[in-house]
Amino acid sequence: MHGLSTQSASNTTTAFKWNGGEGMFSVTADSTYVGSVEIKLQHDLSAQGSDAEWKDVGSDATFTADGATLFTSAATNLRVVLADSGGAETYHILVQPTYTNKA
Repeated sequence: MHGLSTQSASNTTTAFKWNGGEGMFSVTADSTYVGSVEIKLQHDLSAQGSDAEWKDVGSDATFTADGATLFTSAATNLRVVLADSGGAETYHILVQPTYTNKA
């Protein structure tokens, strides 16, 4: 699980390791106001040993308000990118694996 609490929107990027597979990406504002700040999940699609090649996971994993989505990525590196809002806004962002109950 990768939680990014108290992350302010000001051209911030946070990268982390991922084991591949299914996950959930959620964004919640710390206050009642959520500006139109773009917050998106990206995965590194580069070949091993080459420079990172960050691509958006998809339009469902790009938020301008509170939300959550499921995603699948075989990538071993993910990152969350927060656009510049022109001011400090704080968000609680969570990226975690999901597990399917196959019983």
